Amino acid sequence: MKKAFVLIPILLVALLATGCCKQIDKAKEATEVGARLSEDFAKLKDSEGNFELTPARLDKFFTHYPIFKALLEKKNEQAENLSENDNDLMALDLYVKLDKDLRDEGIDNPAEFYLTMAEVTAGFYYVTSKDFMQKAKGQLSEAVTNLKAQLNSPDMPEEQKAEIREAIAEMESSDDTAIELPSGLTEQELSLIEANLDKIATLLELETPKEETEENTDEEVL
Repeated sequence: MKKAFVLIPILLVALLATGCCKQIDKAKEATEVGARLSEDFAKLKDSEGNFELTPARLDKFFTHYPIFKALLEKKNEQAENLSENDNDLMALDLYVKLDKDLRDEGIDNPAEFYLTMAEVTAGFYYVTSKDFMQKAKGQLSEAVTNLKAQLNSPDMPEEQKAEIREAIAEMESSDDTAIELPSGLTEQELSLIEANLDKIATLLELETPKEETEENTDEEVL
């Protein structure tokens, strides 16, 4: 019986020396990758913390994004196939190795890729939202003009005219809504994104306001 009690702590030490230490190593590796990525981010930004989106960087993004997407989809699939008995750190390990995998596939600076992707997506949503708001404001302005024309009708009761004036006031106040420029993006960078809007939309599998308008037109025809 005493021998059994002696073996238990020995087994525990063995488990700690293998499984537990491996977990610590993986967690440590994840921390190191994150720290290295943070350092690389800092090197790519100016003194004010801004990253410059250039035509050359955008061209690299067009080339590298499909590679990144394919790798990420593969890792997501591998993570989903892990059994319940597998440790969560095994899933984490898949993504820790993403940095190395990206470099092996030709994305030599993952930090630059991530920063470019962040600016491209932020700029894309800003430009498309701005276009949508401009079209909405045009429709709103047309509606206000039509309502004001109705106020000239001599047959309309004053009570109804008062309701229309109130509606016009609300519509005109809502017309002042503005979309804020994304932090860190300049007008020059937005112009670059706008010039490549259709290409970006195709790459990221997103819709532009033009495509949405065409779809709505087709639905109306049907």
